[in-house]
Parts: sequence; structure tokens; C-alpha cells
Amino acid sequence: MVDATAPSGPTIVSLFRAVSHAEYADVMNHGIPRAGPNSYANGKFFAESGSDAIRWGATFDGTGNFRILQVDFAKVVADQFMRFNRLDNIGPARFARFDEFNRPTIGLWSGSP
Repeated sequence: MVDATAPSGPTIVSLFRAVSHAEYADVMNHGIPRAGPNSYANGKFFAESGSDAIRWGATFDGTGNFRILQVDFAKVVADQFMRFNRLDNIGPARFARFDEFNRPTIGLWSGSP
């Protein structure tokens, strides 16, 4: 999890999500994560680190079949998400219900594992 405080802005929490190429196209087209086929209808899981998101992507989509999104939420919003200490025996994650967030800042993660 990355916390950064802008001089005059809110504290931001960066969370990460491995997405299939189809989900990536949908997010870029609509500007927000949405429910899709074979997914929870009320929210999305986010890893607290990019390296854990890579492990989820490799496990569920296969190497080369996913991208990692960095999704920035205001800390006061992210702190409301349900937190799991070790989801799928990989690492810490949060579950965000669609009604808990509006339009987070979303981009491709440029970090390394």
C-alpha cells in the first residue's frame, strides 16, 4: 500500500488490480471498474501491492494474459473497504463495493514486482 500526501490535497491510497485484457478494455472505455462475466456483482478485490497483483494475475489469468491497474482512492474512502490479511494465500487485499467509491484515478501500474 502506498500513502502519499499532496501539499494541499487528501491522502491517497494506491491499490492494484490484475485485469484480463477484456476487463482492461472495459475499464478504459468506462473509466471505472464494473461487474463483468464471472465476477462479483457488487464490487472488486484490490491488492495492496503491485507484486501481489502480479501473483493474482498469473494465478487466475495466466502469464501474459493480464495487466496491472493502479487505482488511487482517497484514504478516507479506501479505509472503508473490507480488508483481508492474506487473500488466496497470496497477500493483503481489500474488497471495494461499487457503492463505496465513485471515480478513482486509474492507470497502468508502471512499477516492478
